[in-house]
Amino acid sequence: MVVTVVSVLVALTALGVAPASAHGNDGDRGGRGDHGGGRCRSTAVGGDQTITVDGASVLVHLPAGYDRDRVPLVLDLHGSSSSGAGQMAGDGIRALSDREGFAVVAPDGAVPFNPAPGFSGFAWNIPGVPLVGTTVYPPAGTRDDVRFLSHVIDGVSSLACIDASRVYATGVSGGGRMASQLACDLPDRIAAIAPISGVRFPLAADTPPHTVTCSPGRAVPVIAIHGVWDPVNAFADTPPAEAATLPAKINPPVPGSSWTYSAQTAVQRWAANNGCRPTPKVRAETPNIDVVSYRGCRADGDVVLYEVKNSGHASPGHGNPALDFLLNPTNNEVDGTVVAWQFLEAHRLK
Repeated sequence: MVVTVVSVLVALTALGVAPASAHGNDGDRGGRGDHGGGRCRSTAVGGDQTITVDGASVLVHLPAGYDRDRVPLVLDLHGSSSSGAGQMAGDGIRALSDREGFAVVAPDGAVPFNPAPGFSGFAWNIPGVPLVGTTVYPPAGTRDDVRFLSHVIDGVSSLACIDASRVYATGVSGGGRMASQLACDLPDRIAAIAPISGVRFPLAADTPPHTVTCSPGRAVPVIAIHGVWDPVNAFADTPPAEAATLPAKINPPVPGSSWTYSAQTAVQRWAANNGCRPTPKVRAETPNIDVVSYRGCRADGDVVLYEVKNSGHASPGHGNPALDFLLNPTNNEVDGTVVAWQFLEAHRLK
């Protein structure tokens, strides 16, 4: 039986239809912080911690053996109907943090989102974007998640010694979209992003009158990891030739929806923003993965697409076979969390 993710998501009419609030120029997004020149007085130790940010409990993991060294920070953002704790538990990032020596923070989105049995958690309030599988927008007055995540960075920086030039964002699905939005709206705080199954670069014409154009004002390094078999956020404008043989139906992008243009289009928009040459270089990483790299980008604003030919809507190496009928199978040739970190760690704010 062919099923799509959209078919299991119910309309959340109780939330209302007002668009997500714009951020404006309220000056409340935090600052660049200390890049390592000042003395750090943190008394935190390695392991899981909980901090409170704007009244919300936020999960933080500091690397094993942490001892007041200035470390990078990765915002690990959950997908729609998940949570920060679920994200951190499912993507292997704790072990990677301990091995590589970076801090991780995994907050919850602003919007309670329980669209169907088995899907329960939160969604991010992203400017101009309806909740996934619906045409419903978070109601007016919903927490501004861009401002909140800027405050999260401040909160972790108060807990531990964070290198403010090496703050990154990654996430899967809706978390990848939120990471993309942070690159648009907090380019002076986010050094690079690694959206998985969720890369975006919004333009005002995408879902008028709600969408706001991404205008970071600088070349933000981006690696997008995306499955060609993704039935939720379409990889391309047309489904692959083998689409009819897959358990979950792959539809083209739906104008006006939460995923209104393809992942390929989003990556091309980032390449244009970063001043890259329009024709990328393609090399085979594995028999089923091509690495599409845009070259000649200004200010080291690398743009890379991991094109995973035999994978659906999940991070490579972290799929759930029980959900293949909804999300399509997942490639296990690489670990998406590791691929993301290897790209992120090579970039810093200047």
